[in-house]
Amino acid sequence: MTRRRFAVAAALLVACGKKPPQGSVNRFPLRGEVVRLDAKTHVATIKHEKIPGFMEAMTMDFPVKDPAEYAKLALGRKITATVVQRPSDYEYWIEDIRVSP
Repeated sequence: MTRRRFAVAAALLVACGKKPPQGSVNRFPLRGEVVRLDAKTHVATIKHEKIPGFMEAMTMDFPVKDPAEYAKLALGRKITATVVQRPSDYEYWIEDIRVSP
């Protein structure tokens, strides 16, 4: 589901008085290149390919919760990772970061 469709679906659920189940997450494969890093906030800006079922190809910021995962990142590095999206609070981040050869 694209971000726009997700936002519309979430808004409809809220308007109906229903929320997505707490604790449920969606996972999507990500492939891209690191173009910026913010060590203070542990956010990586990644130019990524289309993420099927989630969003089109673009460049955007992804939080990285685990400091050990963030340490794998470097400017210009090509990576694969998992985008984790929690619909209940619109939060997303990346994990399972692997450096591509």
